[in-house]
Order: sequence, then structure tokens, then C-alpha cells
Amino acid sequence: MAEFTESKKCVNLISSDGTVFTVPIENAILSNLVKVMFEDCNCDNDNDNDNDNDNDNDNYTDKISEIPIMNVSTTILSRVIDFMEHMKIEPLNDIEQPLQTTDISEIVQERYVTFLNEKNDIYELVNASNYMDIKPLLTLTCVKLATMIKDKSSEEIRQLFNIKNDLTPEDEEQIKEEEKWVE
Repeated sequence: MAEFTESKKCVNLISSDGTVFTVPIENAILSNLVKVMFEDCNCDNDNDNDNDNDNDNDNYTDKISEIPIMNVSTTILSRVIDFMEHMKIEPLNDIEQPLQTTDISEIVQERYVTFLNEKNDIYELVNASNYMDIKPLLTLTCVKLATMIKDKSSEEIRQLFNIKNDLTPEDEEQIKEEEKWVE
């Protein structure tokens, strides 16, 4: 398997709406989706009669120069790439679980707090990080959601996420009775 970390080669990631982003391979492979595509390409390279292992990264970019990211819009892919770039500069701290606080600034570095608060796109980031299989971003966005709902009642959570309550008062009473241990 090739060493990606030394590479200055780039790959084009294409958003669902066709925007092309040129990203260093070393950043792009934070996504396991992208990394697997490169590893699959490496299997093809094993059949080549080229003994020059120094050119592995050249072979990757020759065979795969564009990767469509079908389920991620331009806006969100841009944010994901921003996260990837920062992860190479300052990796996300380990996050202790269960969470002890709802103040995310006590959990992660300030740069990641700013990243999460820049836009109101947390759900799209969760979906993108899950689709692209970027574990640090998925963890970060899920922690943000967890801090948003920690210590809140079901009614407060419904209001926060604009969820319609489809339970009858009788259903709610029955659930409260069955789940007294939760309180």
C-alpha cells in the first residue's frame, strides 16, 4: 500500500451538483470512501509489471483523478474539505464519553467550535460525514447534537428540532408510566 502522507498530489472531488474541488490526496483520504477507492486502484496496480514503487501516488492520480461524491452538495462538501484541511494542521482532540457538559467549547478545540457554529448545517454535516465515512467529523457533529439535547425534555427536543408530537395525551401518559425509571 502506498504512503499517502508524503504526497502533494491532488484529486478532484465532485459534489452532487457538479462543482469540482481540487484536494490534496493526504487530506482527501481522511474520508474512508475516498481511501477505499484509492486502495481499489492499488489492487489494479499490482497486476502491472512496473517494479517502481516510488511512483505509486502517480499511478493513483493517473487512474483516479476525479471522485464523485454523489450525496453531498457543493456547500457541504466545501465545509467537509475545510474540516479535512484543519484536521491535518490540528487533529481533533479525543472526546471523552459520556459527555460531562453541554458546553462544546469544554470538549473540543476552539477551531472546531467555530467550525460547528459558522453555519446552521449540522444535519447535512452529519449525513456527509456518515456517507463519506469521516469518523472524526461524524464524532464531532454527533457530539454537537448530543450537547444540544443533553438534559432536555422530550418537549424541548421537539421544539429544538421542529418535530411534531404525534402522540395522544393518553399515549404520553402510558409512556411516562412505563418509563418512570428514566426520571
